[in-house]
Amino acid sequence: MLSLAPMTFYLFTARPCAAPAFCLLFASSFFLSIQSSHAASQPTPLASQTVRYSLDLAQSAGGGTTDASGSMTYSVQRTCSAWETVQKLDIQSITREHGPEHMQADYTTSESLDGRHLTFRTQETVNGRILQNVSGQAQLNSDGSGAVTYARPLAKKLPLPAGTMFPMAHTRALVSAALASQNELSAPLFDGTLPDGAQDSYATLMGWTATPAPNAPPALRTLPAGHIHVAYYDRNGQNMTPTYVIGMHSYANGVVDKLDLDFGDFRMNGTLNSLELPAEPTCAPATSH
Repeated sequence: MLSLAPMTFYLFTARPCAAPAFCLLFASSFFLSIQSSHAASQPTPLASQTVRYSLDLAQSAGGGTTDASGSMTYSVQRTCSAWETVQKLDIQSITREHGPEHMQADYTTSESLDGRHLTFRTQETVNGRILQNVSGQAQLNSDGSGAVTYARPLAKKLPLPAGTMFPMAHTRALVSAALASQNELSAPLFDGTLPDGAQDSYATLMGWTATPAPNAPPALRTLPAGHIHVAYYDRNGQNMTPTYVIGMHSYANGVVDKLDLDFGDFRMNGTLNSLELPAEPTCAPATSH
């Protein structure tokens, strides 16, 4: 799910930047949240996937953005040791204040299968000018506390609060909670899109059903599905207004076919154009020493 999460894409203010929760596309205890939901529902494993979306302007608040369109490609591949994710976002917009703007964001991560280690790189440009370049690695303990070590934009180390999740673990927890009939989930999230550590997230889970969807892509028609709405907040700020909001229609394997991206002064809808589900790796069983 997009981080956007997977899609996570997680955040944005007046312009798209540092897409944190696209990657697609959460808990008081890191492992307690995942394990309790898992035990209750035994959900379908998250799928390796390559998804391409078209993005279209849905609404402009105050008329600041007069037009916007774009595309997004989200690819996640499970290896024998990690989830390898690549996300590319391309938006062309016209604003009354700045005129034409071309925003591009490239986001790559490698997240260990146990959800404890993350390497990340994010680069954003507008009209060819680099606005943000973030890279580094993060490590979590069993309670979700840990630290992130940044290489860019400045070399520094920041703590991560207990309960923090990385993007794929967050996606897994969201789907597990939805299939266990929970209707909300909150937790600190760190996805590597911002240079100042974790952000808070609050998700609502709605309309999840096991009924096959006749209009879904053929590979998804037998899977449970429903809606996930995630708001992201600055942990260091006093403003309770979300910095970014994403809505998703997701399947139990983490594939998202519809997006609602709220950038503050405008919203965009995302529609699935193509879906590839590559074969999962054949991995040798772990051996004890």
